[in-house]
Amino acid sequence: MTETFSITYHWRETNHVDNPYQEHEDDWTTAFRVLQRFFASHEGRFSLWFGEREIPFSLDPDLLTIFEELPDVLLSIKNGEEACLDFFEQGTDLVLTLQPVESKLKIRFHVGSSAADVYKELEGSSSLICLGVFLREWTKFLRDLLLALKEDNPDENREFLLDFLMKLDQVAEHETSHDDSNRF
Repeated sequence: MTETFSITYHWRETNHVDNPYQEHEDDWTTAFRVLQRFFASHEGRFSLWFGEREIPFSLDPDLLTIFEELPDVLLSIKNGEEACLDFFEQGTDLVLTLQPVESKLKIRFHVGSSAADVYKELEGSSSLICLGVFLREWTKFLRDLLLALKEDNPDENREFLLDFLMKLDQVAEHETSHDDSNRF
């Protein structure tokens, strides 16, 4: 039996104005730099919902640990390949193994030794959800985040944001196409 799946999220601007890690920006990937600039002035959370079960995360650091790989992971499972989302930050330490099975997605939860109590109850459990819903929910979340990142980042990152958006478009090909490129 499949469970429902959704992602809820929010962020808000804070009074923080500078990035404490800014002196290291030259060593960062563009994705990491864009997110760190955003997190310097915003805070927020997102949750994965499997039926009534909520799995909460913070944007920083949890989303930061998977952000760059998300489009490739979503494309892999869309193409029928197994993939993982590894929230490796201490305190989260949670791996979601994503296994497509026809139009469904089996998700197995693996909890590491440094996971907080909120995640420990997930160890060894699994969920079966609709693959299309999983892809739609992640795509919507990431599109909304990209629009917020665009507002918060200089034009020098426009190419990165457009490339990321194009990858999301590949994930959403089977659904109604979104043309957000003019918003970037």
